[in-house]
Amino acid sequence: MSRAATIRWALIPAIAASCTFSPGPPQGLPAGAGTAGSAGTSSGHGGSRGTGTSSGGGDVGTNPDASCGQKMYGTENLPADLLLILDRSGSMENQFDDTQCGQGTCVSKWASMTMALNTVVMNTQGSVNWGLKYFSNNDGCGVSGPAEIPPAPSNATAIARSIARAQTGGNTPTRFAIQAGAAYLATLTDPNPKYILLATDGEPNCCTTAGGATCPPRMSGSSANAVPDDVNAIAAVAAAYGNGKGVPVFVVGVGNLGMAVATLDKMATAGGEAQPPDAMGRVYFPADDPAALETALGRIAGQVKSCTFSLGAPPPDPQNIAVLGDGKEIPKDPVNGWSYGPGMTTVVINGTTCAQFKAGAIQQVQTIFGCPGVTIVIP
Repeated sequence: MSRAATIRWALIPAIAASCTFSPGPPQGLPAGAGTAGSAGTSSGHGGSRGTGTSSGGGDVGTNPDASCGQKMYGTENLPADLLLILDRSGSMENQFDDTQCGQGTCVSKWASMTMALNTVVMNTQGSVNWGLKYFSNNDGCGVSGPAEIPPAPSNATAIARSIARAQTGGNTPTRFAIQAGAAYLATLTDPNPKYILLATDGEPNCCTTAGGATCPPRMSGSSANAVPDDVNAIAAVAAAYGNGKGVPVFVVGVGNLGMAVATLDKMATAGGEAQPPDAMGRVYFPADDPAALETALGRIAGQVKSCTFSLGAPPPDPQNIAVLGDGKEIPKDPVNGWSYGPGMTTVVINGTTCAQFKAGAIQQVQTIFGCPGVTIVIP
């Protein structure tokens, strides 16, 4: 196919999405339709992507090789599945300084959290698949069942209705909540990137074992009157993240956390989403007041902008594909270039290249599928 016959596809925009893309039909044409190719040959560089010539001709809808050759495809950015694990323990009814609400005007952590959450979800529901799970969900230490709201597009109304019905009460079974959330996300079969957002106002305080064994010693610096489960909660976050092979965990600390700061810092680090230390040295997302809470949630929604793009199907020759960012070739590199996702139906932009996409320095990601044995010529 000649360069003049190249079909360009527009990138589908996203706000908080992944760096994974999927080709759709050519602009202005339905899927399966196309135009007749022109006869001729194409040659050029391509390195390991193969060498040779390509003859034109054939209809895109019937030619089995129609998906390869000098045709440029846009890619569909896949939004992240972001599961909010929300603390509804009794202390969430306290004020931000953790004093109990009395009679008269009182802004509780729960009221501020739910108001900020509804605002952020409404503003980002087109680019983030928000989901919701509470802990506890039995006014004790229970975290049974799947997510109350499964991650999905346009979930703002469903989440707002669920929150409106929810009431605070119970303990803070952080370990069990993270384990249940990670196990639930593992059951989802969509190719979208997966994240957990843990929002809590205190230390984990549900330490139980099936055999009634003694819990590990309390981490240094923890509150003296807490039932020690900080060590287990940190370990659960580390297991969910799996050294970068599992689900990253963002940690938001709501209100005056006192001695719980050390625990939340360690969970943020274990989950792979610690932020640069603030003036107080905290690396989790602190929400010391209602405005800071909304800011923290909005920042996280922006950071889960996905670097995953759907290809729809594996390329005709998986070794003969070019990925372009704003027309310039991105090297195949699992560290700072691109790599395949599971089943080679997505491409993932990695490292510094992903950071450029999230920052807007790269606006458009495209792919060229090369026919087997035919050199890809970058236009």
